[in-house]
Amino acid sequence: MALLVGKTLYVANAGDSRAALSRKGELIELSYDHKPENPTEYERIIASGAKVDGGRINNHLNLSRCLGDLYYKKNADLEYDRQTITGHPDIKKIELCKDDDFILIGCDGVWERYEKDGQDLITKIREDRMGGKGPEQVLQDMLDDFLGKDPTK
Repeated sequence: MALLVGKTLYVANAGDSRAALSRKGELIELSYDHKPENPTEYERIIASGAKVDGGRINNHLNLSRCLGDLYYKKNADLEYDRQTITGHPDIKKIELCKDDDFILIGCDGVWERYEKDGQDLITKIREDRMGGKGPEQVLQDMLDDFLGKDPTK
């Protein structure tokens, strides 16, 4: 989620989606994926009594924060932000300036379709916009690119 108040941008994330800002074409990460192998997430998960194996919690989920999956949030002895899976978001605040091009929010699949750190995606969008494409066309082109050419593969 992103909230713009004046020139202050607040981004809250709880899950495996990402948000980024393009500032003069350079990627500024506004969130990070909440994966079980992340040291902070791992520590909380283990402390809650669950296990992490192969990047999955209890051989099931491969994310450590989300709004659903209530089964993992039922331990009455733990605060909501200490549950195996929590919906407690990370919140980042950033002041926007004249050098900012755009903000992009998308699920992990959008980002992983391009380079892992997202700079390729930011570069492509900025080049398309500077080339005269409107936001709707840029997004449509991205979505078309995500579709597999052969649905059997």
